[in-house]
Amino acid sequence: MSAPLVTYLSSLGLMDKPEHDVWVKRVIGKPGDVLEFKNQKVYRNGLLLNEPYIKEPMNATADMKITIPANHVFVLGDNRNNSSDSRYIGPVKFDHILGTMVYKL
Repeated sequence: MSAPLVTYLSSLGLMDKPEHDVWVKRVIGKPGDVLEFKNQKVYRNGLLLNEPYIKEPMNATADMKITIPANHVFVLGDNRNNSSDSRYIGPVKFDHILGTMVYKL
């Protein structure tokens, strides 16, 4: 199953972004999922994610483990070494999701 891509509004005050910036990120964790980042890999509920769209090792992430809270998703950019995403802003609330990307140019 491929992970859906979503856009969302950045929260006020996060990362010094304007209130209405729209980001496109990949959802890798839903409520209740346990994500673990270790050895440049991502594990969801103990299973290594198959991410053929990632072109280089993920060097910009410290080892960590997080359980996704209710009404939130955890998002990552495909360019993991140069992406502002849930590793820095935390899980994203459902009401910040604008939609699902259906076509990539």
